[in-house]
Amino acid sequence: MASFEDKLNKELAMRKKEVSELYLLVQAEKSENTKKYLLRALLLMIYAHWEGFVRISSQKYLQFILKEKPSCESLVPSMKAFYVHSLYIAGKRGSEWDKFLNAFNHEELLIFDVDVSDQLSTQSNLNTKVFKDIVSKIGVSDLDIDLLKGVLDDGLLASRNAIAHGEMTQLEFQDVELYKEKILDLLDLYADLLIENFNSKSYLCGPKNLSPLK
Repeated sequence: MASFEDKLNKELAMRKKEVSELYLLVQAEKSENTKKYLLRALLLMIYAHWEGFVRISSQKYLQFILKEKPSCESLVPSMKAFYVHSLYIAGKRGSEWDKFLNAFNHEELLIFDVDVSDQLSTQSNLNTKVFKDIVSKIGVSDLDIDLLKGVLDDGLLASRNAIAHGEMTQLEFQDVELYKEKILDLLDLYADLLIENFNSKSYLCGPKNLSPLK
């Protein structure tokens, strides 16, 4: 059975290959009109792989932890809260706050053995705020992503949303190249972060745990 690290590295390599190959096509294109179309396609692909990798790798992280079946009590507080809350959301019928509270107060009896990865949502708009919400739930570092808010939220996402809504947004090669470099770097960092946290069992409470990768 493939390890978590193997699965993540394979997923990442496929996505980086697609982006890099389309980028080379843009670079080599001589027609300015055709280059404009390819730039738009490249930007959409960059965003798609940003959202897709964060969502899928985060889900795989939870699914591999699931195989370990740790007690809920042993999880770091943020993941514990996310897990118990997800169980409540998945099973609630009407107003059942008392059931959620009861589950949370008896979390030492719970085992992390239900797949709640589908409760992680990118909201089809993975900006810095949504990213921070996801990593908060699974208890890992946010990679200081606020430092990239201008590039990510105001640049990549703003352009992607404009194109997705039918606007004939004109893109500059230098801007899309910057988005490519920053996003691929982020994906590398996020993969390393999840792999390090999984291998060191940083999802568990305890003095022997390593701190999340910075």
